[in-house]
Amino acid sequence: STIYRSPFAHGVNTCYAPLLLRKDMLDQLAFLKEYCGFRTVRCHGIFHDHIGVASRGERRRLEFHFELAHKVYDNLLDIGLRPHIELSFLPRVLAADPNRTCCYYQAHVSQPRLYAEWSQLVAAFSRSLSDATAAANGRLAI
Repeated sequence: STIYRSPFAHGVNTCYAPLLLRKDMLDQLAFLKEYCGFRTVRCHGIFHDHIGVASRGERRRLEFHFELAHKVYDNLLDIGLRPHIELSFLPRVLAADPNRTCCYYQAHVSQPRLYAEWSQLVAAFSRSLSDATAAANGRLAI
C-alpha cells in the first residue's frame, strides 16, 4: 500500500489525553499511523483531573499520582508512536480559580494558586518520566 504523505506526516494532535486510555482511539491511531506514516502524537490535558495527577492528602499536603499519565504515553509507545509531552491543563487542586474552565471536558485554565506548587508538579512529573524512561531502557525520549 502507498503511504499518504502530507505536512502532517511527522505528527498529529489527538486532542484530549484521557481519550488515549480508550482502545477504540488507539486502534484508530494505529490505523492512521500505518496509512499516513506519522510518527509522533501530541495531546493536551495530561494534567487534567480525569488523569488524576494531583490531590490533597492529610493536612492538605499536595500528592502526585502519575500512573494514568504514564499509561497514556505507554499506550502510544505500544502502537509505535512517540508522544510529544505537553504540560496541560492545571489540576483543580492547584487552580487559583477552579471555576475558570474551557472545553466540554472542563479543563482548568486558571493560573496556579501557588506557582511553587505548579513547579513541584512539573518537577515531580519530569522525574517520573525520566525514571520510567530509564526503567524501560530509553523507550520514552523526553
